[in-house]
Amino acid sequence: MQQTTIGRRTVLKLIGAAGAWPAAAPAPGAAQDPSGVRPFRISVSDEELADLRRRLAATRWPPAATGEPWSMGTDRAYLQELIAYWRDEYDWRTHEAALNRFEHYTAVVDGHRIHFIHARSRNASAVPLIMTHGYPGTFWEMLPSVPALVDPEGHGADASEAFHVIVPSLPGYGFSGEPLADFTPDSIPELWIGLMDRLGYDRFGTYGSDWGSQVGSRIAARAPERVIGVTTPGQPPRTRVEPRTAEERAYWESMELWHANHVTH
Repeated sequence: MQQTTIGRRTVLKLIGAAGAWPAAAPAPGAAQDPSGVRPFRISVSDEELADLRRRLAATRWPPAATGEPWSMGTDRAYLQELIAYWRDEYDWRTHEAALNRFEHYTAVVDGHRIHFIHARSRNASAVPLIMTHGYPGTFWEMLPSVPALVDPEGHGADASEAFHVIVPSLPGYGFSGEPLADFTPDSIPELWIGLMDRLGYDRFGTYGSDWGSQVGSRIAARAPERVIGVTTPGQPPRTRVEPRTAEERAYWESMELWHANHVTH
């Protein structure tokens, strides 16, 4: 498994174009029934969708921020346009149907209800791969890559590169249950190891960015004999070189300010 420089947010931008998402979902396969694993189907009622539209329509807007747009926070005009799109244009049923073309399941692991997608390759020797999303994302961001991982031959690669793909939702995210206690990335590895046990996978690889990268590396630290490899997208860690020009100093100062204002530890 090779490291790539494409980031999570870049992937989301690439697959966000209208009409691209439905084509990304693979056709469903045969149902499975390991102990404790139950099939799951996404089904949001018309009443829930109508209630969401009512609440969006009832938004009470604060006064616009002073100064140039975005200089004092979110631009109200932009946010109003975004809310109008979600209220009047977004077609949930299209996306719900596309999501349901994957095989969804739930399992209770250590008391936690975990929702996950299990896409199995036709290649019996495929490598099991658990893919973990980050904060504040969802399992959805991993799905466009699933068809090529499960069926590499159909996407111009060799059959030996196939994976059985498992994409769980973190506790409190997507269709998983709420966490039973205060949760951090350090709390999740044992749940994912337990989930892979339920699915009968003794050895497997991990993939993830953001929180998912921390989860994958901690799984490997706790069960090194079971983990084939850990893959994290994005640029590798870099050693800081002391700035030599005013432009370089300004860059590092802006990065330190961004971390101080936007990154929690």
